[in-house]
This record gives sequence, structure tokens and C-alpha cells, in this order.
Amino acid sequence: MSTIAPAPNAALLPLKAVTITLEFTSNAQLPFFHQPIVNAWLRHLGKLADYENYLSIDTPESGCIQYHKQDLYRFSLLCIRGGENQLQTLLEKLQALPGSVTHNEAGQALRDNLKFHSAHDLFQGQAINHSSELTPYTEQSLAAEMQLWQHAPTVLLRCLSPLRLLLPKAQRKDYTGEARFCRQTTELDFKLLQQSLYNSLNALLRKHRQPVMAMPETPGHFLEQHLFWMDNRYGADNKQKPMGGFLGLLQLDTRHFTPENWSNWVLGQYLGIGRFRVFGWGRYQLEGQAGETSLPRCQQATTLLKRSIEPDNFSSAYQVVADNQQHKKLSARSNQSGVDVSEPDIDEAETQDGVPLERLQRIATQLKTETYAIPPLRGVILPQAGRDPRPLSIPPFMDRVAQRAVAQTLTPALETLMYRGSFGYRRGRSRHNAAKMIQQAYTAGYRWVYESDIDDFFDNVLWSHVHTRLRALFGTDPLIDLIMSWISAPLTFEKQVITRHNGLPQGSPLSPLLANLLLDDFDSDLETAGYKLIRFADDFVILGTSREEVEQAGQLAAASVSELGLQLNSHKTFISDFNQGFRFLGYLFVNSLALDVGGEKDLTHAPSTPPNSWLAKVEPQTSAKTSEALPNPKPETIDKKTAIKLGERESLGIMLFISGDSALLTTREERLHIEQKNQPQNPAKICDFAWNNLQAVVLFGFHHITTPALKAAFKHQVAIHYASNRGLYQGMSSSVKTYHDNSALWLAQHLCFQHEVQALSAAKSIVKSRLRHQSEILRRRNPDKQLNTPIQQLQGLTGKIDHAPGRDNLNGYEGQGAKIYFQALQSLIPEAFGFSGRNRRPPRDPFNVLLSLGYTVLYSHVETLCHVSGLQPWVGLYHEPHGRHAVLASDLMEPFRHIVERVALSAVRRKQITPDDFSTQADGSCYMAGEARKKYLALLSEAFETPFQARNDEQAYKLHEHLHRQNLQLIQWIRGKIPQFQAWRMH
Repeated sequence: MSTIAPAPNAALLPLKAVTITLEFTSNAQLPFFHQPIVNAWLRHLGKLADYENYLSIDTPESGCIQYHKQDLYRFSLLCIRGGENQLQTLLEKLQALPGSVTHNEAGQALRDNLKFHSAHDLFQGQAINHSSELTPYTEQSLAAEMQLWQHAPTVLLRCLSPLRLLLPKAQRKDYTGEARFCRQTTELDFKLLQQSLYNSLNALLRKHRQPVMAMPETPGHFLEQHLFWMDNRYGADNKQKPMGGFLGLLQLDTRHFTPENWSNWVLGQYLGIGRFRVFGWGRYQLEGQAGETSLPRCQQATTLLKRSIEPDNFSSAYQVVADNQQHKKLSARSNQSGVDVSEPDIDEAETQDGVPLERLQRIATQLKTETYAIPPLRGVILPQAGRDPRPLSIPPFMDRVAQRAVAQTLTPALETLMYRGSFGYRRGRSRHNAAKMIQQAYTAGYRWVYESDIDDFFDNVLWSHVHTRLRALFGTDPLIDLIMSWISAPLTFEKQVITRHNGLPQGSPLSPLLANLLLDDFDSDLETAGYKLIRFADDFVILGTSREEVEQAGQLAAASVSELGLQLNSHKTFISDFNQGFRFLGYLFVNSLALDVGGEKDLTHAPSTPPNSWLAKVEPQTSAKTSEALPNPKPETIDKKTAIKLGERESLGIMLFISGDSALLTTREERLHIEQKNQPQNPAKICDFAWNNLQAVVLFGFHHITTPALKAAFKHQVAIHYASNRGLYQGMSSSVKTYHDNSALWLAQHLCFQHEVQALSAAKSIVKSRLRHQSEILRRRNPDKQLNTPIQQLQGLTGKIDHAPGRDNLNGYEGQGAKIYFQALQSLIPEAFGFSGRNRRPPRDPFNVLLSLGYTVLYSHVETLCHVSGLQPWVGLYHEPHGRHAVLASDLMEPFRHIVERVALSAVRRKQITPDDFSTQADGSCYMAGEARKKYLALLSEAFETPFQARNDEQAYKLHEHLHRQNLQLIQWIRGKIPQFQAWRMH
């Protein structure tokens, strides 16, 4: 009997990994990237031979540089086969901190200023005391993880730490130092990346005297590249070594990957690739298109979001914003333009009577629980003599405070990475410093200058580039989603809501920092090529010793900004020499002189609207009102498709829901084709729809859509939404315009639901529907009239709803109804189920388990339909929000809860589910067996897929269509198209 030979990389298995949590005993300041300093500290602590041959680290705390006494610090330590003793020795040293530190130098960030807090198994999460308790990551573990990926046609490779790759030998033979490494995305291809993976694994195999792997001829390429170079240096000030590398995202074509390829790519996640792998460099993770991952990582002990909302930082941010506010008001009074860009409706007490701690705490709590509602920006036009008007996008006062608090947390860390020749928006740097550097360059022999700026930089920044950089530097910190929500907020101007598709809001405290972060790669490109760049925000000059040199520098500058989807402003691009003189940052430079002449103004200039600003999208009637500040505004250009008014598309387009067996979605002749096969032996069901007739497509479960079909959806502005079999919303694919068309609805939703009378009116309709359905469930199971009393009581409560003066009264009636209803249900449920009324968290009897699970599944479907309809699920009109709860889904599921109750009741009465399917734990909680759970979920799915009629409907629809129709009515009411929202009613 033959046996399958183990894969070559099996010689490195099993892996063992431990998450270490330490506690600082004094304040400490770390560099941005922690890997080198943690690695060096551990090597000195353990004094282990062959440390680099067995151990590697992952430092999720990178990006945080300030630590205080009693702050926790977390990292993970991994060993390959044969390194178990080294791992145990190091664990013992860590457990004995701080006494185990023998190498202690004053000024070091990590020394004897840490003590042990805890150790956990990285793979299983349980606390451990000895490395023998760690769960091994075996060949079987690798094979199981590989199975998750090997059928994916593409994967994303996200760099978790700088990726440092040597150029191929033929290309680097004439280079030394940093020039030997890939620094431009054009220098990196799939073959080189795969070669680095195999080289890294083979290096470990050689050190353990194991056979190495041959480099496969796997055809592959990058479908997309979103990489950027991040400079970094390590070591003492006088002996620093460069350790820069790539960060960002690659999309790999994996259609031709063999099992061996997948095995090595999956294993490479744990070990890292490229130079300085032992330091923790070259770590990456594989991601699916919906963001799914398989690599276990420990998380930082304290998120940057939590650090941002600490009371001292939040209060400081408030004080800064309040002082700026006061300064702007004083400036406006003395400004000839009379334009006040400060917040006009802020309570003066907030800027004069101290810090409002309770209000700050309330906002901090909302930020922490991710329930903070991002407000729209306020559009302000700032006239500029001799220049085009400057459209500002200003967040409300308290939102600026929150953004300022985040900026105060991130700025010190990002400052350590910034280019020394960048002067804009940086503390301690100004245009005066820039002028001094230019004069020093002249003294050093520079005589030529290439001057330019980036065309409409702040209006044209692509949000995807911002997100890629933030993810690369700060991992999965919740701060990132918050920042992206802030910079993509809609804008209000003259009663119009303007949807923004890109750009950094000029008026946000975060925009200057994000601008410098984006342009740091541009700075690095020019510096690496040997050019002397001096930049202030999006204005820059490049100095050289000859005209040819600056011409070549200009070409590189244009190529570099094009990688960001930007371009240089041809009207402001010049080449000159110091003899001729040039203007920059309000200075006139002539030879060695720098004359402060102020900003250049053309008093004959006819102002026009910046073409890519939000102001260019202002509708003509509004623009006319502001003609004094904005002559000849340009109307927004729209095509026939976008000319459809908001709200029309919902009624004109088909909302297509696809569930059940796996379907394949393709496109042919401007039509979406759907092929769905129920069973292998049955012919496939095929249907098609014209793209122009579709509003959106919602895929529940595992379905496949081809790339051409996705592109056709983007072309026709048809959003593709994804949800699990149980209705849990997972995300969407859409064109930029489709994605952002909902911002006006979001704003209207916020305003409508904040109106107490309107919200109460809609909530009454929801509660009335719930009570009526409860009485209807009882009525249909009341042949002997024994339930007449609770039915009448429920009907009586329904009659009181319209007279409820407030939400508390409405809650009271709903609560009374629930008590009556579930007491009545008790008589319909077999006694063996032990049901005596509703209980939850956790449920304590089988029937409550069925209810809780069913409600959870229904809630997921309702939340998904909220996303699909363009509503914000986290902004509700009745239930109180808490945590990340989609409160609107809780509101809108109320009329449909009886479906779950009907399925559960039928299942227990027909003995499809029995008491033997459940077990009770020591704490009284009740659990359902796996097979019963599958059966019950199948019953729910069948109910959701079975068409049924609503009141006044002639046609029967499935649950998803009913949910969507209710959402459409809610949207019509929000927009003022109908006088009253009527919750869904059963037939």
C-alpha cells in the first residue's frame, strides 16, 4: 500500500504560537514600526542560539508610539518545528519580567519597564502557562486552511508589515545599498514575489538540513496593485540602517495555483517573506473578495479609537476647536469679505464657559460603541481676491472636536514617517523653513527649479487610496472605518444635499494629515531618485544642478502622482533658474535672496468654479443665489440615466432576489442571465433580465457572478448585494455613483426620525401591526374559543395605540401585548417543552430557543434589505440603539415576527422538533442539537421562500419582496411623498 509523501514544507511543521500581553511599569515611546525593537529586546532577553532560525514575531501594536504606565502591550511569538525549547525558554523569561532582564540600557524604549500580564494560545485563545499547552498547527491544519482558498480564482494579498524584496540579480548587479531593492510597483511582478516566497521557505529548510523546493513555473500575474513604499530606519541615531518596504494590497490571479502553491502561500502568512523576515518584516495575509481571512492574529491591547476618546485627549481637542472657532469669528469681523467660516449656530457657552464633559462623554460612548451618526458637512464658499473661490466642507462643531481628537492621536505617530522636505500642515515647520532650505540648496550649488502643483488635489483624492494606506499602517483598528465615514460624508449647501464621490473635505481637521500621508510616497519616489524636493501640501519645487536634471525630475513627479490617480497642473508647471527668479509660498527667490512678497494675486482674474469641487455640482437655481461670490457657476453634467429623480428608480426598477441553490450570473447582449440548478440530474433553470430594468440584485448564499457581469452591473448602476444563507448582510459591489446615491436619503432619514411627532406616528403603525398579527395568530388556532379573552385584550390594546402620547406609553402597550400573547401561546405548546413565557439571553426552554434563533435570522434578513433599499440600518425610529445593533431592522421586523412564531409553533405541534433535541446547561441555559438546528433553519427558509399575501394585495410575494415593499413605503414617507407610513399587514 503506497503512502503519500509529505510536502517539503512539512519539515517546518508543526507551528506553535503564543500571544503575549505585558504591562508597562513606566511611560515609554516606541517607533512607528515595533517589529525591529521588539525583536531585538526578545533576543537579548532570551539569549538564545539560532533565535532567527526558529522564532518570528507579529506586532499588531505597530502604529502606536506613546505608552503610559499600566498600559497593556501585546504581540505574538511563533516557532517552527524544533523551536519548542527556545519558545519555552523565552516564555519563562517573559513570565519572570521585569527581573529576567539583564541587558538594560537607559533610554531604550523596551528594557525592564515591562511586567508579565498573560499568555494565550494564538490558535485557540485559551490562557496558558507552559508552551506544551499550545495547540500545534500541523500538516492537517495547513491542509484544512488551504482548502478554504484553493478554489478561489483570485485572492488579495495584504501586507501586514513592510515587504522588502531584492531586485532580480540581473537588475541589481550594478546597484548598491537601497537601490538593490524593489521600490516602484513597476519593478515587482508575480514571478519575483513567488520567488521571494520560495526563497524564504527554502532558507529555513536549508538551516534545518531539509530538502528544498524547486521554484515552480506557475503562470500568474497581478490583477491589481495598490502598493506604496514606506521609509523606515532602525538603530541608534548615528548607526541607523534603512529598513523601508512595500505596504498595501495586491490582487493575485490564482486560477493556476497547484495544491503545493497554495500550501506555501498559506504557510508564508505565518513566517513572512523577503529580507528582514526574522524582524517581523514581510508578513502578509490572504483575503477573499469580501474581506474574509483565515490567518489568526492577535489584536492590539487598546485600539487607537479608544486612545482617541480618552477624556484628556477629547477635552484637549475640544479646547483647540473652540479656540479656533473664536479666532475665526474675530477674523470674520475684520475680514473685508465678511465671510464667517466658523459655525454660526454653536452655543457660545461651549466656547466660553469651559469644556462640556457630559456631552463629550456621550459622543465618546457613541464612538466607542460604533453608534455615532456621521453628520453631513456644511458647504461654505470662501472668496479669494484674484483667485478662484475656495469651496470649504466644514463638519459641525462637535464633529470637528471628534475628528480633532483622532488627529491628535495619529499625528505624532505618522510624523515619525514623514519626509523631511515636507513642510505643509506640520507642527514646527512652515513656509519660512521651506524658504531657508531653498536658500541652503542654492548655496550648495543648485541652480535650476521645476515648480508645479497637483491639479485639484484635495477634490480629486481617491478614497480607496486613503483606505489602503490606513489599513496598511493601522490594521483593522475601528478608527479606520470612522475616518472613511468622515471623509465621505455628504454635504449640505443652500438646502441642497450634495453627494461626494472622492476628495478630502477642506475644513476637516483630518484632511491635512491624510494629505501628507498620501503624498509621502510621492516624496519618497523623488528622494530615492536623488532629487531635492521641497513640498508644502500640494505645491512643490524640485531643485537641480542642470535643466536636464529637473526635466527628468518633472517626468518622475508626473509618473508618481499618476499612481495616485492624480495629475500635475500644466498651467502652473514651469522650469526656471535662480537667475530668472521664481515664486513659491509667497516668496520671490532670486539667486540667494528670498523676498517675502506675499501670495501672488491676479486682480484681472475672472473667478470660476473649481471643476472637481462640490461647488461644481450645485444646481443652477442655488448657484444663482450665490452669484456674487461665484460668477458663472457650471451646472452638473448628467446623462439620461442619472437624470432619474431620487426615488423614481426604486419604483421603476426590478429588485431581484436570488436564494436557494447555487446560481451562476453572466451577461449577454445587455441582459443578466441566471442559471440555477436544483439537483445534478435536473436541468438548470435559466432566466434573464434587461440590465436597464434592474434596480439591484441581492444574492443570498453561495452564488457566482462573472467579472463581465459585474462590469455590466457597474455600467448600468445596478448594485450587487451579498448576504449569507441566513440573511446576514456581507457587503455590496457597485459603481461609485450607485454607492453614494443614498446619502440624500440618509440625511432625510436622520431628520425625519429625529422629529418626535413623525417618528411616533410611524412607530404606532409598527406596534399596531405587531399586536394585530399576534391576535391573528391566536384567532387561527382558536377553534374552541378558549383564546377569546387574550384575543380581545390584544384588540383592546390595538385600539389604544393611536392615543399613546409618547414612546414610553407605546412601549408599555407593546409590553402588555407581549405578556398576553406569550401567556396565550403557552396553551398551544406541548407541556414537555416547558414554555411559561418569553425569556432570552440566554433562552431557558426549547421553545424560547426556537424563537430567539428565528428572530435572529429574521433580523439579519431585515437588516440586509435595509442596506439594499438604501436605508441606514443603525438609525431607527422606535427601539433604543445599543452597541452595533441595527435598530431600524428591529423596528421593521416587528410586523413579520409572527412568521417565526408560526414556524416554531408548527414545528413543535407536528413533532418536527421535539424536547429531546435540546439540552439544559448547569446555568439554566438551553441549547439545541446541531441536526435539529439545521432542520429548524430549513423550515424557516421554506417559510421565507413561500409566497404569501399582504393586506390589500392581489398577488402573493416572498418575504424579501414584502420587506422591500415596506422599505419603499418608508422611503416615500421619509421623502414626504406620502403623508403617513403604514407598516406591513398580513392578509
